[in-house]
Amino acid sequence: MSTTFGIRIPETGEVVEVAFRTDYIRWENPLAHLLPNETKVEPLDNTAQGIYTIGDIKQKITRNYDESKPNILVDKQRELLDALADNFNESTHTYVGQPMIEETLKAFNCA
Repeated sequence: MSTTFGIRIPETGEVVEVAFRTDYIRWENPLAHLLPNETKVEPLDNTAQGIYTIGDIKQKITRNYDESKPNILVDKQRELLDALADNFNESTHTYVGQPMIEETLKAFNCA
């Protein structure tokens, strides 16, 4: 179940989207992570499911990359590498662009 989270600007009542949750959670606004942890957020299109503040979002984002837990993103990226593998050898190690892909995944803490 996906949810978009926003903060309400008190002076104007305008709501600014700050994060989006699906299988994982990500920032929607490049400045949102700079807000104080206690800043209240509100679910815009679903239920909160335990996320009520910027601090809650930061905590969940940290868990996206917690190596002690299964990471759906990593599994999907490895599936992609397998799909791109050389059909003759059926090994991801023979794919010409694999080193570049692996370096990119490592740079984003996904490998």
